[in-house]
Amino acid sequence: MTEWGSKEQIMIASRQLIGSMADLQDTLCLKLEGNEKSDSPEMVGVRYSSEALAAFADSNFELQTVNPRSIRDQDRRKMLPGQHSGVYAQFGSGDGTILKVNFWGGLRILTSFDLKDGDTALRSSHTKTTDKVLEQPVQINWQLSLPGGPEIDNWVVLNQEKGFFQLSSLLIDHEKIDVHPTIPRADKYFNEMRTSICSAMRDLTSSVPSST
Repeated sequence: MTEWGSKEQIMIASRQLIGSMADLQDTLCLKLEGNEKSDSPEMVGVRYSSEALAAFADSNFELQTVNPRSIRDQDRRKMLPGQHSGVYAQFGSGDGTILKVNFWGGLRILTSFDLKDGDTALRSSHTKTTDKVLEQPVQINWQLSLPGGPEIDNWVVLNQEKGFFQLSSLLIDHEKIDVHPTIPRADKYFNEMRTSICSAMRDLTSSVPSST
């Protein structure tokens, strides 16, 4: 079972994750610019969310709370052996801005097989289980509350099997921004963003125990 990492370890991984999320949101915004007018409500909304997250990533924010993600009964039935339940964390900046981050899905609990070689048959079984977990999409949700400003609720999915990031949902003050820009595997930035985000999520799930 994963043991709790230090606050410093969690904060380092969190800063990497939030910075990578800001880069991803900016790239999704650029993808949308090719298909939307610059003053359309959809373009304005996605650009606003991108700029707000980038500003928070550049601020001197602090970790307020971090927990294993609580899963519902319907989620529990879909969990695979060795799958991590995900992580919930909340951060705050000096101006009162609050960022909540949730991620779950194709995440694996690290085991001794990740650290050293084992019996060939056991390693083969471990690899097959790992593949089944990683085939599942990863859901990344962030919610940003700005003092005196709107609330942003943003959802991005990473499908590693099919190879794409997609903005699956965006709400600003509960108003839906109905656009879904996608970054495919063929995009020159896809692998770099996937590596950065997955590395940060791996570091966080290595420091935060699974709830299952």
